[in-house]
Amino acid sequence: MFLSILESLAYEFGPGRGLITYTYPEDRRPEMKSDVIALGFITTKEDAVLLRIDSGTSNDYMELELVSTLPDGFYVIQALLN
Repeated sequence: MFLSILESLAYEFGPGRGLITYTYPEDRRPEMKSDVIALGFITTKEDAVLLRIDSGTSNDYMELELVSTLPDGFYVIQALLN
């Protein structure tokens, strides 16, 4: 079982867009059937993309967004779209 305990991080963006990118090194990618991620957001926006996670092995992605202040999440499997 892979367990990582890291200090929490906080990022603050101005009125424009922000982007945080993290890529696991090829030789250190975890091999799990499931992952756990915990996030917190503070925003005054009613509509915004809060999080997008792109797969490192396919064109699939997961996105969490605000739509009229309500959270909405979805997972896109590109193979099903082709």
